[in-house]
Amino acid sequence: MDWIRIPFSRFAALFRHRKLDADLDEELRAHIDLAITDNLQRGMSTQEARTAALRAFGGVTQTRESYRIQRGLPFLEQFARDLQFAFRQLRRAPGFTLTAVVTLALSIGANTAIFSIVNALMLSSLPYFEPDRIGTIFMHVQGSAAFDGRQDIDGEQWELLRDDVPSLVSAVSSSISSGVNLQAGQSVQYVHAGRVSAHYFDVLGIHPAIGRSFTEIEDHPHGPRTVVLSYRLWRTTFHADPNLIGRAIELRGESYTVVGSRWMRRSIVSGPIELCVSQRNIRPAPRSLFIRYLFRRDKPPSCAPRR
Repeated sequence: MDWIRIPFSRFAALFRHRKLDADLDEELRAHIDLAITDNLQRGMSTQEARTAALRAFGGVTQTRESYRIQRGLPFLEQFARDLQFAFRQLRRAPGFTLTAVVTLALSIGANTAIFSIVNALMLSSLPYFEPDRIGTIFMHVQGSAAFDGRQDIDGEQWELLRDDVPSLVSAVSSSISSGVNLQAGQSVQYVHAGRVSAHYFDVLGIHPAIGRSFTEIEDHPHGPRTVVLSYRLWRTTFHADPNLIGRAIELRGESYTVVGSRWMRRSIVSGPIELCVSQRNIRPAPRSLFIRYLFRRDKPPSCAPRR
């Protein structure tokens, strides 16, 4: 059990080094005094006896250092001494200390912020079912410098992908939320709403608590006004009423039919989303920074990509 006892005793020696040093000094003096006494009995003078005893014993300082190395953890002791020296130097130069602390704080904060962004965008997976099958649709146009780079597609191009690429389940949503007044019975409250198309929740893999999602009929211009509530809004405002499906509520003074409630903890739409309304007008949508075209690849393409 020496492999347990020795490290433990060395670590414990760090906290009682003063007593151990005093015991060592006392033991060294006892050895030297005995040697001096022996030399005096041999007829040496006091000075000669002490010199001969020290010469025979060896270096006292070297003996102390060797004992300290054997009894403790030298690297920790050296680290503690370095810290003490550094703190003394910093206390002597407060201007340099302030500059160093501010520089370190800014550097650590910047690195933390950059890592948070990289972790959210590149390292962490999306909080949805099979996130590796979810993507955003963009268009790359080669030509003059004004059109180089990634471009958003428009509603007509999105409909072509939706109708002609059976391996994709496509959806569209607003990338920002808007505030609306919700009136349910006699109560009125301000909530955040997003606009999404049919299959939006299917793309994200979000399943309904009650009711259903939007249908393609509700994507058409002048289609039915329908709304899907968040699970929290359904529980708090409507007291988890299972008979709410099919009833009408007022948003912006217009009547919307509740078709479902889904657990929307995270959404592509930014901001705290408490309900989603049907898109009702997709094709005329121009290229916009506020429209996101999403897809889920449900099965591999039927043919390999052309090389």
